[in-house]
Amino acid sequence: MAARDRLRTALDRLEPPPRAVDWSLFAFVVAEAVTGLVSFTVGVPEGWPLFWLHRALGVGIVALLAWKLARVRRRLTDPTLWQRSTALSVLTLVAAVGAIGTGVAWVFGLDVRLSYWTLLSVHVGFGLALVPLVAAHASTRFRPPRRVDFERRRTAVRYFALLAAGGTTYRLQQGINDALDTAGADRRFTGSQPREGDGNGAFPITSWVADDPDPIDRDAYRLAVDGLVRDPVELTAADLAAGHETE
Repeated sequence: MAARDRLRTALDRLEPPPRAVDWSLFAFVVAEAVTGLVSFTVGVPEGWPLFWLHRALGVGIVALLAWKLARVRRRLTDPTLWQRSTALSVLTLVAAVGAIGTGVAWVFGLDVRLSYWTLLSVHVGFGLALVPLVAAHASTRFRPPRRVDFERRRTAVRYFALLAAGGTTYRLQQGINDALDTAGADRRFTGSQPREGDGNGAFPITSWVADDPDPIDRDAYRLAVDGLVRDPVELTAADLAAGHETE
């Protein structure tokens, strides 16, 4: 019991003021959406800090959301306290839990498809929906940030601890994946995983937007079409540039 009390005291000291929690949740969610979208344009090892920041922010959102729910849980569980905005609050919570849950599941290699979408695509969808939902939710109980909630040295220590805990948690997850040899152990630093299948069911180890491949030697380039075809053919770059159909 004493150990539990000490842990609770430590967590209470780490918890920011209520108004700081609310604004931090909004800032963290926006930062998560921005880093997540930008990560699709980064596929080189030098971009690893962006991915680690995205993951650390995610763990920070879990902590902030826990503090938020501990404060407002009675307003959600007691029907006599429900308001018109309660439905929006519940919808925002569902989107947050969906984004966090699908992200964690993807990290551990869970391969579930919803129609044409992988779990990562569903995670992105929840994350994009969460930004306007959090903004709308905040507008129902708008309280401008106060300097006193953010200016103290303890506040800086709290947020540093949140991000450090996020990075540490992600590193522990990597160790668990490796030790248990889970399906998430073969993820690249970008978080992407290879997928085997037919057609759109197959994906390489990584892919990203705004790809910038090295230029080719157009004179030396050849595309060979052979194997189980009636008429094998070898095409030059000029042949391919001639149009959509080549005879």
